[in-house]
Amino acid sequence: MDHDSYTNKLVETLVNPDKWPQLVMSDEFNELAKEVNKDVGSGTTSAKIASIFVKHQLIHEMTKSLISMCNLYVQGEIWPTVYKPAVDKNQDQMTGWYLSYFRDSCVYLDGKDNFLSVAFELNRLRNKVAHNLTGKNGVVISETHSRFSSNFEKAVSNFVTCEQDILWRLKDLTNRVDFEEFANH
Repeated sequence: MDHDSYTNKLVETLVNPDKWPQLVMSDEFNELAKEVNKDVGSGTTSAKIASIFVKHQLIHEMTKSLISMCNLYVQGEIWPTVYKPAVDKNQDQMTGWYLSYFRDSCVYLDGKDNFLSVAFELNRLRNKVAHNLTGKNGVVISETHSRFSSNFEKAVSNFVTCEQDILWRLKDLTNRVDFEEFANH
């Protein structure tokens, strides 16, 4: 992408908060999540496993969303220098990879360390379930589901804290810099 195209796209995104990255799940995923939450009450092992996988996918998407917001913030702060983030929102990586990238390569945010601590634990628990379903030792699904669910609520709370911090930073940036005027000079 040439410098003018980069500038136009970045300015268009920064001046319009509706275009800022955000956590958006498909209608199909939301319906699946509702069904799984309803089924968990039945207490079946399959419902608990489905719940773990659905919540894990939400952690995955939350992390990608935070990375995208941080990337936009960095792009805005160093503009007019062109910055191509190492991670693209359309890139397909494992959750642990995104968590490590967020930990190592993104700006500090309020709640980031807490989010990462819980999210890494949730990823470990999900992997334990996924990789031991057919193993001789099996997995204690009820116990794992209980731990996963209680930690998931903490992750959501910490995600909201991170999201509010990065959104505040983006708003502050757009208040400090008139990107449209700057781009036209």
